[in-house]
Amino acid sequence: MRDRRDLDRSTSGDQAPDTPTRSVAWVLLALVLMAGAAVTFFARNGHQTRLDFLFYTKTAPTRWLVLTCLALGALVDRLAVHAWRRRRRRRSRA
Repeated sequence: MRDRRDLDRSTSGDQAPDTPTRSVAWVLLALVLMAGAAVTFFARNGHQTRLDFLFYTKTAPTRWLVLTCLALGALVDRLAVHAWRRRRRRRSRA
């Protein structure tokens, strides 16, 4: 089995091994890109949209409708995962 010293020796001088600092840089870059995309989405989707759902009709900016749907989807996901874990725990006890 190779240890860290062998990996350091096996890399050539022009390639730096992955370091925590390098990983943090990629994460920060991804976060900045996602934040930029979110700001662009929010700025460009201000036009009014009509939503008809069963007996409910609402007119609102597209940005708020999409963000509301994302939040409701995340909530449903969390509730489903919670229920699934709870059922699995109960089955393992029985």
